[in-house]
Amino acid sequence: MIDLCNRLQANPWFCLPHEATDDYVRQFALATKTLLKPGLKVYVEYSNEVWNGMFPQHQYAARRGKELSLGAPERPWEGAALFHARRSLEIFRIWEDVFGGKDRLVRVISWQAASGDYWTDKMLLGQEGVAKNCDALAIAPYISMLLGPNSKPNATEAASWSIERILDFAETNALPESLRWIKTQKAVADKYGLKLLAYEAGQHLVGVGGGENNEALTKVLIEANRHPRMGQLYAKYLDGWRDAGGDLCCLFSSVANPSKWGSWGLLEHAQQTAADSPKFKAVMEWQGR
Repeated sequence: MIDLCNRLQANPWFCLPHEATDDYVRQFALATKTLLKPGLKVYVEYSNEVWNGMFPQHQYAARRGKELSLGAPERPWEGAALFHARRSLEIFRIWEDVFGGKDRLVRVISWQAASGDYWTDKMLLGQEGVAKNCDALAIAPYISMLLGPNSKPNATEAASWSIERILDFAETNALPESLRWIKTQKAVADKYGLKLLAYEAGQHLVGVGGGENNEALTKVLIEANRHPRMGQLYAKYLDGWRDAGGDLCCLFSSVANPSKWGSWGLLEHAQQTAADSPKFKAVMEWQGR
């Protein structure tokens, strides 16, 4: 990863594993200080999506929170958030010690975009000593259409829609919802003098809870991602991020084949051209303004 960033003159963003020991963190930081080109900054984050109950890092944080008597025992998810904040600061301190300060570091604490300001404010940044030892709050404000048996519309209904109707819903419902999340979390970041980053971003049109097995739904969502209007949607999305005062925005992802699990890539394969990918074309044109 360090070699790649040196070649690209790109600032790395490292997510330290949730069970990493202090020694592992220190050795990682030492390797980075030794090998990374001096002009590059380092984004440092504890794990990835610790808020997400689907992942083992959330279960680990909840367990550690309980062991340390963080939060209410009957609400282990609160303990997970509090442990996340505590462990983030421990990791940041190790990196600061290795680098002899924080000038080259961007200390990132992340949480769910849709969680509202309670979690990012009261449960993370509002804890004593947390905000002053961070540089950025990161969220993933996806343009979300999670289509399952109980969603509105549900997966079966959406599978019968035209591509245009899918895109209409994304533009009139999902996009405004995402922009509201961004504005809410920007207000939290501003309260504590932090940058607002997007650790992931982009469209999130996908079947869930069994909806992923609806072949007609998968087909229409893939075609919606290939439609020129999806590029227009991305341009509006990025305009909204910029206008709200967002900083670095990491679109997920660069290259990935579409499937029932989602159409995440800006490109579907490495040989695809901008002319064949409205998402990629729109993003590159937006960056070049």
